[in-house]
Amino acid sequence: MEKINFGTEGWRGTLNTTFNKKNINIFIFAFAEYLKEQSVNSKVLIGYDTRLRSKAFAKFSAKLLQQLDVHVEISENYIHTPLFSFSVLKSKSNYGLIFTASHNPANWHGLKIKDRHGTPIKEEEIKKIIKKLKKNNIIKDKNTKKLKLIKKYNFEKEYISSISKTIDTSILNKNDTKIVVDYMYGSTIDWLTKFTFLESMKIKSVHNKINPTFPGIDAPEPIEKNLQKIKNEMTQNKYDLGIAFDGDGDRCGILDENGHYVNSQIIYSLITQYIVREQKKRGNIIKSVSTTSLLNKIAIKHNCKIIETKIGFKHLSKRLMNKRSIIAGEESGGIAFKNHIPDRDGILTALMIVEILIKSKKKLSQLINDLFIEYGEYFYNREDIKINNDIDYLLDFFTSNEFTSKIKSKIINITKKDGYKINFTNGSWILIRKSGTEPLIRIYSEMRANNISNYIVKCIKNNDIIFSEKTF
Repeated sequence: MEKINFGTEGWRGTLNTTFNKKNINIFIFAFAEYLKEQSVNSKVLIGYDTRLRSKAFAKFSAKLLQQLDVHVEISENYIHTPLFSFSVLKSKSNYGLIFTASHNPANWHGLKIKDRHGTPIKEEEIKKIIKKLKKNNIIKDKNTKKLKLIKKYNFEKEYISSISKTIDTSILNKNDTKIVVDYMYGSTIDWLTKFTFLESMKIKSVHNKINPTFPGIDAPEPIEKNLQKIKNEMTQNKYDLGIAFDGDGDRCGILDENGHYVNSQIIYSLITQYIVREQKKRGNIIKSVSTTSLLNKIAIKHNCKIIETKIGFKHLSKRLMNKRSIIAGEESGGIAFKNHIPDRDGILTALMIVEILIKSKKKLSQLINDLFIEYGEYFYNREDIKINNDIDYLLDFFTSNEFTSKIKSKIINITKKDGYKINFTNGSWILIRKSGTEPLIRIYSEMRANNISNYIVKCIKNNDIIFSEKTF
């Protein structure tokens, strides 16, 4: 049996081989032991998504925790991660466990651990739990008939209220915007229908029935290659906006009125510009090291401060909870908003884009063009390489004098906050790092020209040094 592996976002593994009842039992025992060290009367919420065996795993874990005298409550139904994080926060629970593999393929499963703020638990906490996992202790079955009925929770109304306070519902009411939504068979299924302020809009839904095999898509990840169905729908029926939610709802993908995919860097930039320019908010803008330099330009223009963190939303959440911070976002599309929850929320992100469209009275493609006219256009590229025994040559090559000497005068600095990042004088940058969730090396590049961005990534991948200062 394969061991339990934790990455930047909890534990994920292939169903039945790594992620199975025996390993869940081992984890729950270790987690309960950790709880005993923290508090005598810990309260834990449990949630689950629409994946195969999610509900069964959630019930199994709840019973195990109850056997160990932990106060545990379970969600009434499948639940998306933003609502789960909100529930942990509002119920004043100590921790939350949600069974989800987010955007991973159907043969994967996973578990995210939330702290009392509804944010990912700290690295030091994970290390303590992992240390206890090594004992491989399990909880022996007891007569479950003697166990108390486990209480169920539901914070949907409160969550909807929180969203409604963040969004300007007055401009969304009585608007006939046409939207097509891909729920990707995930835990946000039909969630936009729950908001009364969207009732006048024409919303078409696809992949809005539970099917844990995810037919028609590789995985419930809202990236361009998985969005062909709503692309076709948009071109045939002239929608104003396309929205796709990932499997657990903490991220979304966006298509403009022409069915063109809009990368998450631009979405984060548009939202940030809106809240500082239109809503007049001022403070810290939080971003991970792999996120666009457009945000730096927006921050400078509007007297805000950029704070850059390591990759992994737990690092951004911590910074967002600072009273001077106003928004936090990462390269993969997760965005968190002040005065809601300090964790990613794909639903609120999508609704913010809807609000921006309606208030501006412009098409999304026009808004993007305006953004580039004001701040300049950057081209982003990322390539993942599966790890093999010789992969360290990439890190050695990237930091070698042989590589940097050719472009020395264009370099501002080289940082090692999370991997190795070279920052250039024109706002361009290159980053290379090992993935925290998968056996991959990730190469990121943001340049002022698209062909250069792709070219740089290709050069690094192939261990070539065939560019110079003129490239930049």
